[in-house]
Amino acid sequence: MTRRMMVTVGLALALGTPALAGEVSPERVASEHDPIEGFNRKIFWFNDKVDVYVLEPVAKGWDRIAPDRVQRSVSNFFVNLRSPIVI
Repeated sequence: MTRRMMVTVGLALALGTPALAGEVSPERVASEHDPIEGFNRKIFWFNDKVDVYVLEPVAKGWDRIAPDRVQRSVSNFFVNLRSPIVI
């Protein structure tokens, strides 16, 4: 369930980027410089390790331990929290 949600969010972000909406030349992409690239790479590394060693085992444990009715109730709770934003 968690991986499916992450894939969905990743696809939504990828499809919503301006680079995919229009033509971007390879020269422009190669010439752009990220001044905080090192910081971004460290954050990505940290997030990847947290996902693999903390969030994934917790999600698998939750899926094994919690009954379907409880999982559905918690999911509905968070959907209801989002409802004012959608409306």
